[in-house]
Formats: sequence, structure tokens, C-alpha cells
Amino acid sequence: MHDDRLEITVQPLTSRSSDLDAVVSAKVIGDAAFEAVFEAHYRRVCWYALAMLRDSLEAEEAASETFDRAYRAWTSGKGPRGPALAASLVKGVPALPGDVPFTITFMGLPGYPTAFPTLPPGALPGSEFWAPDSSMLHVTGHIEIVGSAPRLLSKGQVIDAALSSPQFASWLDEESSSTWSIINVVLQNDGPTAYMPAGPSWMIEVFRERGVPRNLAMAFIDPYTGALQMNTCESPCSR
Repeated sequence: MHDDRLEITVQPLTSRSSDLDAVVSAKVIGDAAFEAVFEAHYRRVCWYALAMLRDSLEAEEAASETFDRAYRAWTSGKGPRGPALAASLVKGVPALPGDVPFTITFMGLPGYPTAFPTLPPGALPGSEFWAPDSSMLHVTGHIEIVGSAPRLLSKGQVIDAALSSPQFASWLDEESSSTWSIINVVLQNDGPTAYMPAGPSWMIEVFRERGVPRNLAMAFIDPYTGALQMNTCESPCSR
């Protein structure tokens, strides 16, 4: 479900353009008329279109088309007051209800030559240095997740489930923990593959490669029941 609140802030990182010297903010609240939305954001959309198209007429046409489509969506009920959309953490795992804040950042408004890192005078090539050379557009807002979802096992619970597995615990005991290099705990649904089961699961990966040939174990835990499947890549493992 989309929240009706939207806040857009444009803040330049440098002061090369008088049009962008000040922070520009616009808010769309609840039942604000589409005309107000258009007036607040059309110019900024034109700037971004110009940055991509490098032609003022094409940029204006692109911006007009953008708002034309937005208006049609708005009036057909697919805009901010449209029906709720399905939300998932991963495929097959519904998102938990609650208020979710978000921030989206874009870089590179016209009038600023580049959004890529540059070296300051006298710096050696290869130095890790980020010199902001563009302005940034920040879009922040809230999405309200409604409805109900099955209770999801936490990371702590799935780690307990893995440690309770004789097979997984036996693999861990084969080598000292000093050989471990990386441990990942990720909610995923990338299977089925040669080593991943079908459907969603918590995946625990343990890599051993410190002082020993590389090898790893992967435990796949059902996010609701805690049932575990395990695969290993024995040394020398190329994955």
C-alpha cells in the first residue's frame, strides 16, 4: 500500500549554479491536487531529462510524457490512492506489517560536470578519495505495509537451528574456528539450483580458508518451520 506522504529534497553539494544554491523542498500531502504536484516537480523532472537527453526540446517532451502518464495513473486509481500492492521480503515470504521509511538518492543534475570521483590537486593516482562534483536529489517517504504475515524465524533462531543439527555441528567441529573466514546469514529464494533448494530459506554459509584449503558449508533453514537442509563444498572448493 502506498503512503500518501512524499517529501522530495534537492540539495547541491557545490555552489556552481545560482538556481541550485538553496535547498529546495516540496511536499505532497494526502489529497493534494495533481496540478500542485505538477507545479512542484515539473522543473526538476525537466532537469533530469535534460541531463540524459542533452536536448531541451526532447527533455520537455519527455517530462510532459512523464506527467501525462502519471496523471492517467492518478485518475484511474493507480496513483497514491490506488489499491494496495503485494509486498515481500523475498519471493514467497510476505513483508511484515508496519511503517517502512525509505530514501532514494540520485546524482548528477545539469550544470554539474560529473558524478564520478575525482582526484584533488597533487593526489597520487589510485588514491581512495571521493570529491563530490554534482548535486544530489534525495527522495524520502514512508510505505505502510498492512495486513498480516506468518511469523518469521529470526536470525538468532535459525542459527540455533543450525547448531542443533548434528550434521552441521559435526562439520563445524572438523576444523578450528580460527580457519573460518566469512559467515553469511541471508534470507533468500534463489533456488532451485545444484546446491540450493526450491523455495525461500534462511541460508547460513560458513567459509573455511585460513590456513586450510578452501571449503564451505551451506545450511538452508525453512523460515517458518526451522527444517534444515545442508550442502558442502569440500576442499579444494572453487566456489
